[in-house]
Amino acid sequence: FDESPTAYKACEDLINLNYLANVRLIQRFRPSIESNSGSILVVSSLAGVLPSAHRAAYTASKHAMQGFCNALRQELRNGASLTVVCPGFVATDFHDRVLTSTGAKDGGHGSSSTGRKCATAESVAKDSIKAM
Repeated sequence: FDESPTAYKACEDLINLNYLANVRLIQRFRPSIESNSGSILVVSSLAGVLPSAHRAAYTASKHAMQGFCNALRQELRNGASLTVVCPGFVATDFHDRVLTSTGAKDGGHGSSSTGRKCATAESVAKDSIKAM
């Protein structure tokens, strides 16, 4: 993260995607979920709990989502529930596609190519459903 306009734009984009898009979806479906005693599942990230170096904007967007969910969980009525899943590294191309504030490739900090043990997207999905 630095003072460049692209760094600010990255923050804005990640807040829109990881926070505001989820808020809009929950806002739209909350009445139906509450009236049917339904469940909300939000996929966050371990970065929403533990800050992640080289990922300040991403971490902030996930912290925002988790703070929102922690407050909303207390407001839900009629037995509706909200579960936030915080997976660690998942074997996707996410880390390989991250750009620095100058727009250059970041080099895949945290990617499976660095030798980190990664969960599969399928296993995260299955575990998320079980958590509900």
